[in-house]
Amino acid sequence: MPGHKTLNMLRGVESRERLRRVGARFHFFLLICAGVYAALLCGARLLSVIPDVFTPITLLAPPVLALILAAIFSRGVTQAQAARMVDAHAGAKDLFLTSVVIEESIGEYRPLVLAEAERRAPEIAVAKVSPFRWWPRALVLALVMGALAAGVQFLPSLDPFGKQEERKRLLARSRQLEESRKATALRVEMLQKDPHDARLSKDAQGALDDLKKTLDMAKPDAKEINRSALNKHQKELADLWRKDSEQRLKDAFDRTPAQQQFGAMAPKAGEWKQELLKGEMKGLNRELQELQELAQKIAEAPDNADKEKMRDDLRQRMKDVADFLAKDANNMPAAQAMNRAMDQLAMGARKPMDNEAIQALKQTLKLTELEVAALAQNVRDLQALEEGLKAAQLAKRLNDNGQLGPAAGDKPGDINGYAALYAKLLAEGKLDGEDGPGMGGPGRGRGGVAPENEQASSDFKSEQSRSALQAGKILMEWKTKEMAEAGQAREVYLDRIEKVKQGVNEAILKEQVPPGYHQAISQYFNNLPTNAPTTPGK
Repeated sequence: MPGHKTLNMLRGVESRERLRRVGARFHFFLLICAGVYAALLCGARLLSVIPDVFTPITLLAPPVLALILAAIFSRGVTQAQAARMVDAHAGAKDLFLTSVVIEESIGEYRPLVLAEAERRAPEIAVAKVSPFRWWPRALVLALVMGALAAGVQFLPSLDPFGKQEERKRLLARSRQLEESRKATALRVEMLQKDPHDARLSKDAQGALDDLKKTLDMAKPDAKEINRSALNKHQKELADLWRKDSEQRLKDAFDRTPAQQQFGAMAPKAGEWKQELLKGEMKGLNRELQELQELAQKIAEAPDNADKEKMRDDLRQRMKDVADFLAKDANNMPAAQAMNRAMDQLAMGARKPMDNEAIQALKQTLKLTELEVAALAQNVRDLQALEEGLKAAQLAKRLNDNGQLGPAAGDKPGDINGYAALYAKLLAEGKLDGEDGPGMGGPGRGRGGVAPENEQASSDFKSEQSRSALQAGKILMEWKTKEMAEAGQAREVYLDRIEKVKQGVNEAILKEQVPPGYHQAISQYFNNLPTNAPTTPGK
């Protein structure tokens, strides 16, 4: 075994030679990586065949990759190789190599060899045995990296084949798809916080239950207590009704198809509308389920004419549903979800984002189901609240006649029973007193003409009031002496009509307007023309 001095010298040579070899390999691989980087840079900037992701920070990629490759592919240095290098440099005629391998030899000359190697080891300059000549290579690498940096900074971007423009469109679609998926997820989370699978919402059901309890506990002789409780419930029901009865629902279910559609109605639109009027959604849900199944088939089908046919069929059916939700149901959240699904279907027409778009489409169709469920429950709430308002109104009439009590309906707390009882008592003349002798007292008269003295003088003047059009005045006659500004008459006219409608709705809900007149009153105001008189001077 070589001596201590010989071993230290050989180890120094091994370390320097290992670093020198790694440096040489780094130089070699960096030139290769720089060439590849330059080729990719030119392909991205001058031909746009690949995305342009080349920024100054990407200049670190060639040296880092070259260093990794150099560390992997650089060979180590054995002790025998280091000894051979020392012998070649010092002209020692294999003295140090012999000292390394002499352990395997047998002979009396071995101690002499080890002693001679130990003597000459301090004389060996390790730096000269394995010298670092780094600056020429470093200069070359600096020039190469400088050229790459100049290319990144100043090489222009060209798009001769339109590749870059296509990538921008795909990126925009991808971002739009991601945003639509986020919007869908947020809306689904919001709807799932308040499930709509129950018959009525918690607020509507609670208000109706409270009204039923009050009707169960009502006593004929406690009119004031009954009236106070009924007024409270009537206000609560009216507030809930106003909250739920958005104008979109009223418009959707009052308009005729001719007013809503400019083209042909979807074949199933009539059936869907009738179901939603009853607060149901079975047919529409079935259609949405079929659309999801068709979307899955499209995702699994190979690219051929049949797939395009299925895509066109899905697009048309989705358009029919979207038109129904927007025009017949007037449910904009659900219609927006369907429009978003149609956009996602269009995004999926091109690879490589077809499968991703189809999955987003299925999620959006699921969101549409939740939106339709919310709409159906809203309709059921409105219908139930209207029945509750009618019951409270009729119960107040019965209470004024001392006929309100638990047995007023078919069974205790039965809301619908009050309508039947009211109609029965009205037909029997048991409301507001018995038949009287005409003008002789309270109650229902037998008819006839009231006596009148035509010779009596009065201050009657035959002229028309000059007051402004407002609630309580004649709506269809409105005259002035001057020419109105363009559009002014129509704006004031529509504003006055809207105020009258609001007042009538409040009266129907809160005041004692007999139920038999509700439909006729609503029909009158809904049939009013929406155009103000255009005759000059009016």
